[in-house]
Amino acid sequence: MHMDASKISNGSFGAGATGTLSVRAGDLVMIHDARLFSQTSEGVPGGDIFIDTASLTLIDGGAISNRGYIRAYLSGDIRINASESIFIQGRAEPQDPNPGSNVVSTGIFSFFGDISVTSPEVTLLDSGRISTRTYNDSPAGTLDLASARLYLGHGAQLNVESFGNSYAIGPAGLLRVDASERIEMEGVAGGRTSGLRAGTRSSGDAGIIEITAPDIVIRDGAQISVSTGVFGTGSAGRVNLRGERLQIADSGGIVTQSRGHASGGGDILISAEQLRLNSHAMISSRTTDRGNAGAIQLNISDQLVASDSEITTSAEAAGGGVIQLNADVFLRDASIDLDASSNVAGNDGRVEINSPTLDLSRGIAVLTTAIPDAAALLDNPCLARARQGRSSLYIATPVARDIRDDYLLSGSLAESDHCQP
Repeated sequence: MHMDASKISNGSFGAGATGTLSVRAGDLVMIHDARLFSQTSEGVPGGDIFIDTASLTLIDGGAISNRGYIRAYLSGDIRINASESIFIQGRAEPQDPNPGSNVVSTGIFSFFGDISVTSPEVTLLDSGRISTRTYNDSPAGTLDLASARLYLGHGAQLNVESFGNSYAIGPAGLLRVDASERIEMEGVAGGRTSGLRAGTRSSGDAGIIEITAPDIVIRDGAQISVSTGVFGTGSAGRVNLRGERLQIADSGGIVTQSRGHASGGGDILISAEQLRLNSHAMISSRTTDRGNAGAIQLNISDQLVASDSEITTSAEAAGGGVIQLNADVFLRDASIDLDASSNVAGNDGRVEINSPTLDLSRGIAVLTTAIPDAAALLDNPCLARARQGRSSLYIATPVARDIRDDYLLSGSLAESDHCQP
């Protein structure tokens, strides 16, 4: 099924409920602002969208959405099952400085409803997005993604957001990702970081991000983040991550931030076998107003290796938070920033390390720069023989054996002194 700049929709503008929009296709391709959507009016329950396909492709404005009325409370859900793959590539729209206008055109969007996506291969590029959003007191809904492999690049995101004003209390909802093989996110494009985000600028909480995968890679500026805006009083939510191997590198990070008037910082809980941080990697919880910084807990059953990176909590006007590191082995160097701090005297947080710690910078000896003369270190055999007077040659009676003539040396055997000129 191919949709090029075309639209399929259902809706209700009266008192009746909106029906269900179902699509079954071998492959569903939507390009050039093709839209498939369900919409509802105020006070009317929204309709669900069900899509069952082998592959789903959304490019250049292709979008699937539930358009709940801005004051609606009963939007429908979106459920997508693609047995082979999902590919979403946006228009690389730059970041808009106004949060309420910071939208993109390509992806899967739900207003007040839930989104469920299932496919073995999910790829989002160039500001492509899957998101749930609220503008009022209703929660933004849950975004549930199950896959074998998830890739987010060039500003692509999975989002749960609350964009009401400070009087609205709708929370940002739950973002849950379960991958059986690998999650990879990388890159920044047009001011947009690739990654997962739960955010609010209302008085609702910023939401929760839960991630499970054997291998998780966050690099090149990509982030997993939960945050609040400057208008509200909600907390910054939390991040729960479970995996076997987690790598954060090249300015990638896991961040919770609260900028609200009285909100607290979000918590970060990471459980993994191995965690590697390098090249300006960041795990951070911070507040910039009156709330306490959040807590960071790292439970690493094997190795935690950190260099040129930071694990920090910080607060501008309250408590500095708590960092707890539990690891079988903690390898670090002098470039790691491990700190729980506050700008208020006496309100610094604390850092607890429950692990044998090896400071790599202390275990390396500094070698001298002076290179000795190798010849001076070698013993001169001639000088040693000179102390004995003369060199000597000893001839012993050989064991009887057959020797061919061509093995015999010409000349005579005599005492010799090879050290004499």
